[in-house]
Amino acid sequence: MRKNILRKNILLVIIVFFVSLLIEIFGFNYRYFFLNENQKGIIEICDSDIKTNNIIFDSGYIATNTQSSITIENSKSIDILRLKIILDKNSSAFEIRTQYPDTKKNERKINLADPLYNDQVFLKIDSKVHPTIELNFNEYLKNNLETSVHISRIEIDNQFYFDWSRFFLLFSILYVLLVLIFNFKYFILKLHITFLIIAIIFGINIVITMPTYFSFDEREHFVKAYQTASFDFGIEKNKEIYWPENIERFFSFNGISTSFDTTEERNNYYDLYKKNDYETKRYYDTTAKPYLPTAYVPAAIGIFLGKFLSLPFINVFYLGRLFNLIAYCLVISILIKQTLIGKRLIFLLGLLPGMLYLACSYSADPVTYSFSLATVTIFINMFYSNKITTKKLVLYLLASSIMITGKITYAPLALLFLILPNKNMPIIKKNISVFKNGFALKFLMLLVLGCVITVNTLYSSFNGLAQWVIEGVSVEGQINFIITHIFTYANICLNYVLKSLPSYFEGPIGNFAYSGTFSSGISYIVTFFMLVLAVVDNNELPKNMGIKNKIYLLFCVLLSWGLVITSLYITFTPVGSLTISGVQGRYFAPLLFPLLLLFKTNKIKNTFKEVHINGFVICLCTFLLLLLLFKLVSGYLV
Repeated sequence: MRKNILRKNILLVIIVFFVSLLIEIFGFNYRYFFLNENQKGIIEICDSDIKTNNIIFDSGYIATNTQSSITIENSKSIDILRLKIILDKNSSAFEIRTQYPDTKKNERKINLADPLYNDQVFLKIDSKVHPTIELNFNEYLKNNLETSVHISRIEIDNQFYFDWSRFFLLFSILYVLLVLIFNFKYFILKLHITFLIIAIIFGINIVITMPTYFSFDEREHFVKAYQTASFDFGIEKNKEIYWPENIERFFSFNGISTSFDTTEERNNYYDLYKKNDYETKRYYDTTAKPYLPTAYVPAAIGIFLGKFLSLPFINVFYLGRLFNLIAYCLVISILIKQTLIGKRLIFLLGLLPGMLYLACSYSADPVTYSFSLATVTIFINMFYSNKITTKKLVLYLLASSIMITGKITYAPLALLFLILPNKNMPIIKKNISVFKNGFALKFLMLLVLGCVITVNTLYSSFNGLAQWVIEGVSVEGQINFIITHIFTYANICLNYVLKSLPSYFEGPIGNFAYSGTFSSGISYIVTFFMLVLAVVDNNELPKNMGIKNKIYLLFCVLLSWGLVITSLYITFTPVGSLTISGVQGRYFAPLLFPLLLLFKTNKIKNTFKEVHINGFVICLCTFLLLLLLFKLVSGYLV
């Protein structure tokens, strides 16, 4: 039996490999094989085929005013796969808006270029070539009157490109889908293994496909992770550490717009950062400075390992992302396996596209989110157990402490243990009466968590609570405003929460920072399904939590959210503002699981089989992640 399974999987690998190979070679590059031999390779465009308007000639083309444009009159005998525009080092960042509609298949039809980080621009021509292609610079130069665009030369790039990352994406996704289909009887009952496979494979592809700095504030979090990998834990002020020689160039771009629009631009971008020397000693500031290093340990391990192996810097960057993903996947897979209730909820919450996207980048959110799930999971395991072990209490303290050091605003979730039945708490000293009930043990746990919160607060205060330079922001002034206008502030919070409520679900489900978002319809459907799943998936529930306990759980959720918006009101919002700036849906993600637990009840019976519910959840999550990958691939790998 085992030999047959092994043979079947080996055959599956071979088939998927060759199918993916054929799609990459003859699918994405099919037009190359229809070119005549004299049309292949790099072809220079003749001067007679280029018409210019308000262009200065000086070792190339220089556009200086809003009327500047270049028109390429393509000869019908030359088929163009892509235009290759080489920039001069003196060129400023600029936008190219082409009149040719199929050059860029997205809503903006704009390619961005900056010689600081990418000195070549590729314009894909995806259908039959139009007789003329016009490049206009007026949109950029209109708003940047003192700049100019320098283009060294323009070529026709009709080379064959084999994209290894696109090939890996095809191979890995096809293989995973077929493995899950052919072995569904096994994987449908092993949700923790299924989660690990789906999250790792889809996650690796997101890690590779997502451009640098395309997650929220990734540049800031990368600096913090790199500092942690270099044993700079933020205790010493402005400590200098070793960076690559061209790190300034790497930091010149910060997620404002696309760093590359095509595979060719991305490969050119990678070539700029293939050095593996780390001899430039300097200090870089980061807005992530107030965070303790704990949330950056997984990424820091990847960075440290990459530097230890003398890998090229760009590989080190992606290795840090990969380790962040692996840590996220392992923690949630363990939770799915160990939880007494809510396996499918944790599976779904772990594979929410917005959160997996974050886990594939540099951010404090993946560690905070995964350990908030761990905190709540360990709590419900203890709550529904007849006997609570010391080991579970220690794990609870560890998980909640890591969550707090990630973001202190979720500290109220760490107080869930207060409603654990005292009779089920372990006795730590049999011969001392005060230790024969749970009160003393809970008090000790409060002391431990209090110490964690104190250390976190002191560290954040030492490194500065407000790192963003925003006019009108004053931590002290905002605190005084809240204290002296407590009812006004309560009204501000209430109005803001009611106005922005849908975004709390849209963020973790379908917000991908600079890569765009899912439609609101998708987010509403997934939100509705999460609520339904919380209600009907109750066959494993041994007892109801009780109204008093649920009220306390809701109180912890509301208190945590109140602290989140208050922290942003203090550190990110001008004093006395009637709205709250900087709040994003992803900040609500750690509160989703405890919120959904409020809807769990064993009073509603269902006749759904476990395999059917599991199958639907797996299919839904896989479909959503396929949509995300398609969104990324269509933007960055075609």
